[in-house]
Amino acid sequence: MAEPEDNAAEVTQAGAGPGSPVIRVVIVDDHPLVRRGLRSLLETLPGIDVVGEAADGATAVREVQLTRPDAVLMDIQLPGLDGIEATRQIGVTCPDVAVLMLTMFDEDATDFTAMKAGARGYLLKGADQDEIAGGLRASWPARRSSVRKWPPAF
Repeated sequence: MAEPEDNAAEVTQAGAGPGSPVIRVVIVDDHPLVRRGLRSLLETLPGIDVVGEAADGATAVREVQLTRPDAVLMDIQLPGLDGIEATRQIGVTCPDVAVLMLTMFDEDATDFTAMKAGARGYLLKGADQDEIAGGLRASWPARRSSVRKWPPAF
């Protein structure tokens, strides 16, 4: 059997087809309740596996280097090393990892700065389960072009 691409494993969760890739995700947010909520939500989705968490940017960079996920859900405002700088560092050390920024507000200047730092796109913190899953799936595999905001505006 051939090795799956881009750190993907075979899906064994109900609801996903055999041979479908599993997207390995790290969650980064300084609020424990947000991390737990995102983990709980993502763990219900077939084809998505949460492999790590971090509460600040420096820990996020280390966690990504250790776990080599496919994607990171990254809060912008973090203590110490902020999400934008952490994204920049992840892009240097792990360029195949897709970073999606989590933000409260749809602010063009912040979003542009995050994209310039290497983020593949961003999700509003008010996004529902389908929007988060769609954003992760659109950002993976990492070789895809930027997804910008998910869901796309019409």
